[in-house]
Order: sequence, then C-alpha cells, then structure tokens
Amino acid sequence: MLPTLKTSRLILRPFSIDDVVNLTDYLGDVRVSRMLGPIPFPYTDKDAREWVTFNEKVDLSDTINWAIDDGTGLVGVIGAHGLAGSNSFGYWLGQPFWGKGYMSEAARVALAHIFNAYPTVDALRAHAFNDNPASQAVLQKVGFRPAGQSIETSRARPGAEIPSTRFELTRVQFLAEKLDTSDA
Repeated sequence: MLPTLKTSRLILRPFSIDDVVNLTDYLGDVRVSRMLGPIPFPYTDKDAREWVTFNEKVDLSDTINWAIDDGTGLVGVIGAHGLAGSNSFGYWLGQPFWGKGYMSEAARVALAHIFNAYPTVDALRAHAFNDNPASQAVLQKVGFRPAGQSIETSRARPGAEIPSTRFELTRVQFLAEKLDTSDA
C-alpha cells in the first residue's frame, strides 16, 4: 500500500478518481506538458482515468507515484519508477502552483521515503530540459548533481530534439547531506 506522506503544507497521497479533473486541467496546459517527455498532449479525461487506474494497480516494488495535494486537491505528481533497475525520479506541478516551493518540499519527503523504503536503490536519476531552469534548480536544491547532457523528446513538442541535463542523487550523498525533510 502506498504510504501517505505529509509536510506542513502538502500531502503526498495515492491517486483517486477525484483527481481526474485536475490532472486533465494541469497537464492540458502546454506550459506544463512541454516540460515532460512521455505525457500525451493534448491530455484528455481518458488519459487521466488511465493514469489513476494504473497507479491503483502498480507494482510498488518498481514504481511509486504520489498525488501532491495542498488541501484543495491535486496540484502535481511526484514519484519514481524502475526502482529495480534504472531508478528514475520525476515530478510535475500545475502552473498555478509554480514558485511556491511546493516541489522541493514534496521532493524532500519523497526522496527520504524512497531511500528508506527501498534499500537496494543506490541512486536516483532524473533529467530536466535545459529550457526548464526551475526544474533543474529544484533537483539541485534537494541534492541531485549534474551527471551529463542528453537529447530528449516531449510528446507536447512533436519532432523536437530537446537538450537536457541528466542528474543523479546517490544514497550516500543523500545520507551524507542529511537533507532536511521539513518544508522548503
């Protein structure tokens, strides 16, 4: 069962059917979806329902995703997949909630949970498009270090090859830095 995690402002919780409207609205905003690789665009009600259903049935030994809730409903998503191998960490936040420190706050508690609950995860990897400096700043704020450059794609930018920075956070770095899991 996916645990619910809390900070003073946010709840990281399992998804529910009540999240469909916010998922559709926020991922239907090209300012959000263009910064994400695999997200369909335009994002539909059907896509949101499939996401909720996927997360209800997902194998938590490999994939863990939380709805980020500020008390008014879903405002974003955070999680990791490939926990038995590639260990990819990712997130997104609805545009009305940018600049509030929500993502670094959510990332701190999510990372603490992942490194505590998944002892075989030695490192987490992430990437952020180079035209998304805010996401790169969040990753660095919570302890990730640049680990190279790559070219990625986004379904919201058909045909585009997007320069991206890869990041990595090792368990050793995370524990050594004793990242504060309190609010950002």
